Amino acid sequence: MIIFPSKSVLQKLSVIVKRRREDIHMSQTELAKGICTQATISTLENKGCFKSWESVPQIFERLNLDINDLENEFNYQYGDHKLKQIEKNLLIHNFSKAQKRLNQIKYENLDTKNLLARYECNSGFVDLLICL
Repeated sequence: MIIFPSKSVLQKLSVIVKRRREDIHMSQTELAKGICTQATISTLENKGCFKSWESVPQIFERLNLDINDLENEFNYQYGDHKLKQIEKNLLIHNFSKAQKRLNQIKYENLDTKNLLARYECNSGFVDLLICL
């Protein structure tokens, strides 16, 4: 589990919780019942100061979410962000910078077919265009 009280974790956590709660038509009060206060859920969803880290597993359980969903969200964002940078470099014909960024990506952190396909495609383009 990667629950640490950092700003980026809090932002991802707030998005995941709010999205799922709204998807299943659950109120903040229903989610909070027996775990924390409605105000705590509101603070969490609005990216405020959240200090009830011990209640996160209970919140995820009530929402039928796996705590690993938060980790997956981070890996996706990591890969998506890095690949967008590479794609921008390719678009502006900065192939050496794209190659350098490709070499910095941790392939094992790309955990979706979409990210892996984008990585492989960008890698092929870089190899082809560097040779030109």
